[in-house]
Amino acid sequence: MLAKSAAGGHRTEGIIGTPEYMAPEQVEGLELDGRADVYALGVMLFEMLAGRLPFEGPTAYIVAALRLTTAPPKLSAIVSELPEPVGTLVEQMLERARETRPDMLQVVDTIDALRGGGKAAHGPVGRGRSTVQPLSLRSVVTVAIAPFVTSDEASSELGAAVVESVADALAGVRGLRVIPSSTVRKALASSEADALAVAVGAHAAASLVVEGSVRVAGDRTRIRARIVQVATGVQVWGAKFDDATSAALALEDEVARATRDAITREVLSGAAGVEDAAVVVDDGPADPAARAVYEKGVDAAREFGDHIERAIEHLREANGLAPNDPHIMSALGAALVRQWSFGGSSAVLSEAEDWSLRALATGTRIGQTFNTIGVLRLHQGELRAAVDAFREASARSPRLAEPSSYLGRLLSESGHVEEAARRLGRAVELDPTDHHALSELARLAAMDGDWVRTNTILDQAATGRAEAIVRATKARFMVWRRDPASLAAAVADVEARSSDPGLRVVVRLLLPVWKALANGEIITGDDARLAALEDAAAGTSMRLTMFWYQLLAEVHAVCGHEDAALEAIEAASMRTLIDVLWIDRCPALRDIRGNARLSRARATVAARAATLWR
Repeated sequence: MLAKSAAGGHRTEGIIGTPEYMAPEQVEGLELDGRADVYALGVMLFEMLAGRLPFEGPTAYIVAALRLTTAPPKLSAIVSELPEPVGTLVEQMLERARETRPDMLQVVDTIDALRGGGKAAHGPVGRGRSTVQPLSLRSVVTVAIAPFVTSDEASSELGAAVVESVADALAGVRGLRVIPSSTVRKALASSEADALAVAVGAHAAASLVVEGSVRVAGDRTRIRARIVQVATGVQVWGAKFDDATSAALALEDEVARATRDAITREVLSGAAGVEDAAVVVDDGPADPAARAVYEKGVDAAREFGDHIERAIEHLREANGLAPNDPHIMSALGAALVRQWSFGGSSAVLSEAEDWSLRALATGTRIGQTFNTIGVLRLHQGELRAAVDAFREASARSPRLAEPSSYLGRLLSESGHVEEAARRLGRAVELDPTDHHALSELARLAAMDGDWVRTNTILDQAATGRAEAIVRATKARFMVWRRDPASLAAAVADVEARSSDPGLRVVVRLLLPVWKALANGEIITGDDARLAALEDAAAGTSMRLTMFWYQLLAEVHAVCGHEDAALEAIEAASMRTLIDVLWIDRCPALRDIRGNARLSRARATVAARAATLWR
């Protein structure tokens, strides 16, 4: 397991044991039991059958930490003639959550059955479909989150936020499968009030339901939360929370923590691995000198343009002052991801992953380390891994705004508008300067053609260091609006800030096109300015590649280049595009929305988006 410093902190000087065979809980430094041995045996079986290890990397840190964020490859994809039940057994032994692994006795019984011996024998296993029964594993507890009962608009908004916070908190508990409120809402219409929890639980195939109510009366707020056992309808836990309405955010966090503690204490008592689910606050490096330099680096990383190099320099200096601090390593990894995404070399990406995984290996209880992994995976196009990492980050550090912002944007793109708005609103509540979340809220308004609200939100976001890039975002939305006067005003705002380092790419690639559209110029399909946009889509970051394809499709569609617009959308759909909302509602695409090619591309995008939230 990971070594601890003599002072009891999380500094990791090295890894004790063989990283290639460590179970995830061993990487996290938790108390171990026999299921870690099951995992190690699973790695050995994988290696024997595939001729390679399930996780490989240049450093021990990467090998150890990869298993915290990445599923092992399917054996069947490597060994084509492998009997199906053998691959299933190894996959189950390599489950990240130890609660879902078989114990050693089950492994032995299954191997015996596969060999045709023992009481469970089913005969020799051939290459066809096996008759061996799947392993009977300990069940994961499934918890459904029901919408909290509210009486008015003020309590309704808080109730939705409480439900999201509870879902985030429970998502960090191993041994739990969490069904969000959006999945179970349709059970409400036909359910009697006194049997609501049972109906919701049955609909979502859950064994427990979290439900409650929110009431705002003047300057006081009262929240009730309870956990109901679906099989019996018995309430197994309940609590009441009262505070000033002005302290609603703190109250929301208190309800989420209390519900999580109740689940782990009352329901999962005695289940190993629950103790690592404590919520922590990311306070930054403990060393004062390192923290001062670290904060300079983090501040610079929030700016645009060449500031990222300065951020990396500060963070390297901070790491020299406090080696192996997970906050510093995580921030450095995130900064390097950003540098790589704007055209950095593969060496930059390799270093970014190294720092990110080292941070994760030494700071498994800190949400920021998971958030950085999420950013890395997002830019690499590994969307499901990114969502899982952001969820983990939000659960471990509920007051960290960035993972809520990322989840909100991904939910929005996937078409889950209501949940996205809640996530984005929470991100803004936690960090009012989060221009990414505000810009996405403005995008939602623009999708509805509500240009007054769009501009109001963008004006709120255009403060401080984000002003220039937000003005550029507004110009993009005015292209959607197809109003030359509105576009001309937005373009003038961007031109007035053209010296801002963060707008170099915008000024070079987008501003000439926007000016031409504002002036009513005819842009042909082979215009060199559009070719430059297409070249930008050949970048290194899959996230930015999708962004450029979308911009290219928008301009082509507005200019009447139907085939070119469809080609851009098809190219994005065959990669990692999940923005089904954009396909369905972007005003710039209105003239091509009935095209069969767009419908086929949309089906591909929608299917990909759906896999992120299962």
